[in-house]
Amino acid sequence: MHDIDTVFHCLATYSAHVSKETYSEITLDWLEALLQACETMAPESTFCLFSTQGARPDGGGMSY
Repeated sequence: MHDIDTVFHCLATYSAHVSKETYSEITLDWLEALLQACETMAPESTFCLFSTQGARPDGGGMSY
């Protein structure tokens, strides 16, 4: 057991900035790999997912 209490995941990219394959790799494959590592290394840890829903690609405020 490792001394990991909380895992924060906030990695994302805009779908319009990368290929469909790259977007899927970053948003799905890397998240799945992280979750599997957490299950193996620190199954009692808290997982916190930060969403980019509503973010604007130009860095401005929320888009609605």
